[in-house]
Amino acid sequence: MTKRRTRKDKEKAKHQFTISWKPTSSKIESEAKKITFEPNVKRQFNNENKNSNRSDVNLKGTYLSEKSYDLASIKKDMLRSLILATIIFASEIVLYFVWNAI
Repeated sequence: MTKRRTRKDKEKAKHQFTISWKPTSSKIESEAKKITFEPNVKRQFNNENKNSNRSDVNLKGTYLSEKSYDLASIKKDMLRSLILATIIFASEIVLYFVWNAI
């Protein structure tokens, strides 16, 4: 059987904490302020600040043109689908009348 942990064992940590409630030096305080408590989740981007050569204005223009392309593409696909559905429906009506006329 495994050894059971007592209350005394549970209250004492086996490892050193990175941030303590009572920091002993100013170095630890500065490190404690830098640490963020956001979880590192799979597929989540790190919150590191990356310097980019582009300005925000150029990026906004890129996003707007990308959106307009997506909207135009969606409208075009919807119109194509509507025309195809109309042709199929019209051909079914024609076939229905042809079969009933005979």
